[in-house]
Amino acid sequence: MPRDVSTPAGGDRDALRRRVLDTASGTPSLAPGHEVVINSPPPGPPISHPGSQPRGRRVERRDPPSERPAPPLSLQTKALTAATTGAMGELISQVVQTGGMPTIGRGTFAFAAANYVWSAPLFHVWYPMLEQMVPPAAKFRLIKRLLLDRLLVAPIYLGVYLPLVNALKGYPGGSSGDVLRNTLSRAFLGSLKFWTVVNSLNFTMVPLDFRSVVSTFAALVFNVYLATTTAAIPTATRLALRASK
Repeated sequence: MPRDVSTPAGGDRDALRRRVLDTASGTPSLAPGHEVVINSPPPGPPISHPGSQPRGRRVERRDPPSERPAPPLSLQTKALTAATTGAMGELISQVVQTGGMPTIGRGTFAFAAANYVWSAPLFHVWYPMLEQMVPPAAKFRLIKRLLLDRLLVAPIYLGVYLPLVNALKGYPGGSSGDVLRNTLSRAFLGSLKFWTVVNSLNFTMVPLDFRSVVSTFAALVFNVYLATTTAAIPTATRLALRASK
């Protein structure tokens, strides 16, 4: 009948000494007159150790919540943000011009609507397109992006934005053309100075999906400038507006 390793045969002191040494080292040895009983593992599924991956199974890696990328902002969110900053810019421009309390009028809704239907959709599409045209690995990427943004998109943006605002304000066709001719050049020069600085930081420090949001909040300052510029209607245009009423 087999006996356990803990029971020496014949009370041999040398065997007892070897058993003590083997127990300390973790490797039992066979002494004369001893038999070792090896217990087999209990039946059941194999025990998985931390960090081990079973063969033949694909384990999906899940990042902790703090490392997961933020979901992209929807166009609706960007449009509502742009409309809010457009209206706020027009109200602030009233305070700058008159020094009194602003009133929500047709001009306020004009800037809000123009930013909602034109500004937000344009830059929602333009910034990812610009990222593909000038990838991050390109040489002189900041200079290339600024040139494309200011010399290609800015004239198109202002060329649609200013007539749209004037039309929503209710200016007649001729007056809207007069306002455009007198304000487009000033607005374009102002955008070169303002947006070159803003986009230099925006293109280098802000993730792609949030660039249009940063531009929207920066546009709050520029909308004040545009609202003030479009409000400075020449005398001939003022007379035309009075005659049309």
